[in-house]
Amino acid sequence: MHLILNSFGASIRKENGLFAVSTAEGKQMIPPAEVRSITVSKGARISSDAVLLAIEHEIDVLFVDTLGKPQGRVWSIRYGSISSIRRSQVEFLFSPLSVNWVKALIEEKINNQIALLLALQLGQEEAVATFLRYAVNSMEDHRGKVRALEGETVADIAPSLRGWEGAATKRYFEALSACLPATYRFERRSRQPATDRFNAMLNYAYGMLYGKVEGALIKAGLDPYTGVFHRDDYNRPALVFDVIERYRIWADYVVVQLCRQEAMSEECFADAEGQGLLLDGLGKRILIQSMNDYLAEVIDFGGLRRSRQEHIQRQAQLAGKAAERGKLVGDVREHVLDAEASRAMLDGAGRSTQIADLAVFFLAVGMMILVALLTSRRHWFLVPALMLLGAAIFRILAWLVHDASFAGESVALEIVVACLLFFSCARLASEQ
Repeated sequence: MHLILNSFGASIRKENGLFAVSTAEGKQMIPPAEVRSITVSKGARISSDAVLLAIEHEIDVLFVDTLGKPQGRVWSIRYGSISSIRRSQVEFLFSPLSVNWVKALIEEKINNQIALLLALQLGQEEAVATFLRYAVNSMEDHRGKVRALEGETVADIAPSLRGWEGAATKRYFEALSACLPATYRFERRSRQPATDRFNAMLNYAYGMLYGKVEGALIKAGLDPYTGVFHRDDYNRPALVFDVIERYRIWADYVVVQLCRQEAMSEECFADAEGQGLLLDGLGKRILIQSMNDYLAEVIDFGGLRRSRQEHIQRQAQLAGKAAERGKLVGDVREHVLDAEASRAMLDGAGRSTQIADLAVFFLAVGMMILVALLTSRRHWFLVPALMLLGAAIFRILAWLVHDASFAGESVALEIVVACLLFFSCARLASEQ
């Protein structure tokens, strides 16, 4: 459960070990075990006892502005970036690996945007579908330009990278607008405040996502202010702006679906002193519920089935563990070459091949050993022994030649079992 205090006069305090939430509609008692985060907006209050109760149960407490963007956070002193992690982050920033990491990040962002446009293309009028195809072709061209960039450090490619990323994003939002009902269409991205309904909703959704990504990085021990691609301006969580790029599509999807369903009425928005629009009370409730439901949905990501929220936390933890060991490196999918990440399943046809090959290998080895035991024919021991020994040899070659992780336990097990099978083969030969 995510507690959101965004109405004027709402408060939360501690009573008998529980959170007591008071609003104009009444009072509710909530056990800490059911709460994952507390968000406090302007005009709401939280007592120090409630804050301490949240810290005790490792519950995030965020203070957000009218756009839903975090302006302050309370967390346990158990979370903190140690010197080895910060040093690893800085070393990574100035290494060639950071270039690959940033390029992969932007490529993934563009791929996600293209995938959403292709999904929205179904059922569109011919003129809109043609415009979407044109936008996708342009974005694919920009993605190719990103892929072709070369440099020793991120600073070498940053100006060009920002240019191609910006061009792709411009095409994306132009195409996205064409897919929306007339009431929600927009001319361009606008912030602080938004000039239209779509941007008012998207700004708030991004604000929610910022808070979740920043919280995941802090819990993982990473310094959110040590960025790689985005500028390290004073007091800006640059790493949050980096990492959120791969998750922005989730906020985009939720907002697009709400717009296509025309779920937001006029009363969901408020005038920002004549300068634009802000999401108001009812609109915030609808968007917050939609975002939280979407982030709670279980999906396959990196070979594991977890909720989207858990995937954000897991990716941060993998990076934090790698940084603590001084081995923070870039990777297209996982961002770090961690022992756990390196065992992740492949995707698409790669996953089919991986499962089929492994299944046939172990099934064949097991069946031949079983036949050898039943028939006492030694050649049935010889074949699986050679297969296991070959697997161990090629694991070592993959480590030496192709920079794969050294699977020491697997190599040792395969060699030991192969030796046992060779010994059994030799013993049968002497007995016969």
